[in-house]
This record gives sequence, C-alpha cells and structure tokens, in this order.
Amino acid sequence: MLSSEPSAVRRRASREAAARPLAEPLSTLLYRSRAVVAPSDAELYRIQQLAQARNRHESITGLLIYHDGQFFQWLEGPAAGLGRVWDAIRADPRHTTIELLGSAPTPTRFYVDWDLKLSIQRLGEAGAVPAAAPALVSPVEALVRHLAAPLVQPLRPAAAPLIAGTPTGRASPRRFGARAPHLARLLTAADPAAAFDLLDRLHAQVGTIAALCATLFEPAARELGDLWQADECSEFEVTLGLWRLQTAMRRTDASALPAPAARMPSVLVTPQPGEPHMFGAALDAELLWRAGWDAQCEQPATDDALQRLLASTWFDALDLSLSAAFRREHWLPRMATSITLARRASRNPALVVVVGGRVFAEPSGEGAQVGADACSATALQLAPSILRLLHSRR
Repeated sequence: MLSSEPSAVRRRASREAAARPLAEPLSTLLYRSRAVVAPSDAELYRIQQLAQARNRHESITGLLIYHDGQFFQWLEGPAAGLGRVWDAIRADPRHTTIELLGSAPTPTRFYVDWDLKLSIQRLGEAGAVPAAAPALVSPVEALVRHLAAPLVQPLRPAAAPLIAGTPTGRASPRRFGARAPHLARLLTAADPAAAFDLLDRLHAQVGTIAALCATLFEPAARELGDLWQADECSEFEVTLGLWRLQTAMRRTDASALPAPAARMPSVLVTPQPGEPHMFGAALDAELLWRAGWDAQCEQPATDDALQRLLASTWFDALDLSLSAAFRREHWLPRMATSITLARRASRNPALVVVVGGRVFAEPSGEGAQVGADACSATALQLAPSILRLLHSRR
C-alpha cells in the first residue's frame, strides 16, 4: 500500500480553511464507486492534486482510498460546498456504479489536516495497514464514530454485573454460536436489514449484549475475516460488517441499569495505534461502561498520541486491541513497542496492560511476546483479568 502525506504548507492551509467560521453547519458524505479503467499510481496522484485544489476552495476535507479497482471516499465540510463537490464526483466519467453509503450532519471534522488524503491499496495487500501510514483511519470507522453514537462521548449508563448468566425466562445464548457464519454474510450484504433483524431478535431472547458477546458478536467478527481470507468479500466489506455489529450493539438501551456500588477502576480502551478496526475496543468499552467502570475509549493514530493520553491522565489499566476479524501476527512487534512506550509514558508506574483481538483469541503466548500482563480471548474476560491483576499488586 502507498500513501501520500500533504506537505506542511498544504496541511496548514487545510487546517486554517477548516477552522474558518462557516455560515452553515458541517455535513459528511461517504461513497464508493468502481474505476472504469484501473488507474496507475501517477494517475491517482493527479486525481488527488486536482481534488485538493477543489476541496480547498470549498473548505472540504477528507480521505480517498483506492482498493483493487474501487474508490472509497469520505468527505466533510459545509453542506452547500459538499453538494457541489458531490455533483462533480457523480459527473466524473472515470468511475461508475457510484453508491452513496452515508450522509449526515456532523459537529466536527475528522480530517482537519487533510484537504484530501490518498491511500492506494493493490490486490493482495488488503490484510494489513502499513507501518508507513499509521494515521490512516478507515472511512467506515469515521462513519461509525459519527452515525453510531461516538464512543468518545458516551451516554454513561449506570452499572450492572458484567455478565451474571442469563436472566430468568430468557433463552440461553450458547446455541446462537451456529448463527455466526450466517450473520457474517448478512452483515456484508448490500441491505443490512436482515442482519439487524436477526440481531434484534436474538438480543430480545437473551436480554443482554454481554450474553451475546462471546457466543455471537466475536465469532461473527472472526467469520468476517474468514470470508475475506476465502476471497469472498473485500476488506472494505469486512470493515462495513464490523461497523454494523457495532451499530447493533450501540442501539440497545442501558438506561435502566442500577447505580454502581463503589468506585470502579479507570481503563483507557484503545485499538493498537494504526489499527483501523475499532470493533474490539468498542465492545470492550461498552461492556465496561455497562458494568459501571470508568472507561475512556479513544483511537490514537500514533504511539505519540497514546503516550500523551497516558501521560495526561491517571489510568489503572490500558486495554489495547488488534482487529477482531484479522489475525495480524505481523503487528505483534509493533504492539510490543507500543506497550513499552506506553508504560514509560504512563503516570501510573504500575499500569496494568491487557491485550485483545483475534490473534489473542487462541491462547498461544502472544501476550508474553508483546509485554502485556494478560491476554483477553474475549471481551468477557477483560474486567476479571484487570481486577485480578490489580488485586495481585496491592
């Protein structure tokens, strides 16, 4: 994969343009399309340069991904300017099958520095995000943050047991594991209505998100990765499926949960810097919040950003995760470096570090390899692991 960074001058111009007072609120737009003829890297950079000039004129910022013949673009800015850019995009003869994936108002920009970030991904490179571009964030993940109740500003529910079995009168969730392959295919379909309907029905039967966590949500995420491995879907469709799982999780009501009885540990929940898949961190944070924990969910783009978070606030623990869909074994050395730097920067010299993700779902020693205190094979293990480690250090 190749990526191009705007120069310092263009980054400053984009930030200044984005910061200017606007006469109308901001909006976002996400679409995908297919190239009529596969462009070379040089042609893609020319497309980027022309679009950057147009975007600066309209105070538009965003991200363009080219992946194996498809374009995915996230755009944000004032509604009128965004409309004019969208009209020009739809009239461009270099692509076809243009599909609008999402559009909504937004209170802020996600790509303030980028009049148009470009990432080029060729066939065979879909399973990894390069170390050279750790700041790249999937446009679908940006859409998740805005359209699916951003985790960085949660409605803090009161506490309930993390998981205390299935409520009386509810169905046992164990039998739902066989539904995971079917659910994964529904999550990658053009219309997600059937996937949401299935998730709503199963949730109504068991009553809690926690009860579906290890029996359906996490197996479905791994099935999405298997579909990609079998070349039955694209990485974009995997990310879209994870977003839909996260959306289904966030739609449930936690307002009736009882208040916490005592102060719970503070946990910084983040994906590994550079990891575009947020689902594992989102699931961890959701279960911790519903159990009354003091959980802060972030998505630091770099190790420096993670270190700043840990240096500015006291945390009892750090929950660091890789993709719930892909194994990412080749990311383990990078994660080890991140953990070493995180411990060094933390205000808490006894910081507990727990790691999660598909690569840790099958116990094989990876946690020790990366320098973590424990591996979380499922989100349900996270809270007990942290409590056990904190208790052992008293």
